[in-house]
Amino acid sequence: MKYHNPLHWPWIEIGIALVVTLLVLWMAARGHGADGDPQAPTPQPIVEAMLKAAKPTKNDFVVDLGSGDGRVVITAAKVYGCHAAGVEIDKKKVDLSRKLIKDAGVEALAFIEHRDILKTDFSRATILTMYLYPDLMAKIVPRIKKMKPGTKVYSYMHMIPGIQEDKVLVRRNKAGGWHRVYVWTVKEK
Repeated sequence: MKYHNPLHWPWIEIGIALVVTLLVLWMAARGHGADGDPQAPTPQPIVEAMLKAAKPTKNDFVVDLGSGDGRVVITAAKVYGCHAAGVEIDKKKVDLSRKLIKDAGVEALAFIEHRDILKTDFSRATILTMYLYPDLMAKIVPRIKKMKPGTKVYSYMHMIPGIQEDKVLVRRNKAGGWHRVYVWTVKEK
């Protein structure tokens, strides 16, 4: 009698492929992108709370990495009168956010760059915001640490890898869960 290893049975391999495919489709349906961007906007109340905590002035330059529909950029420009820029890789989101900036009447203060975060110089920011997955954030941490001391960094939902936050802003959501914004200020070298 010949022994067959059950791990080599074709139906097991087909089953594993099916599970992986369903998982990828489920993640896509829930809005998780392959580019390190969660593909879901930061809720507007969180944008407002984050910017209120940052206390931007007209002299600040807010940069939002993975800016999506531009809501952080628009809110910073409209409410605080500061210059703001978004960096977004998805062309459809860039087009949408540019339209929303125009509709909000803040073109003189706000703009969106259609660029890859990893190839963008955001060192001029005095306030840096992001809603990115940790694996993408890890790739930009060395650049964040080299930013001008005093730069305020806000990460929605995910801790910045390798950086101990100064504080965490916590807010309850409608579903009973929690929104978290991790806050860090760039220190003297």
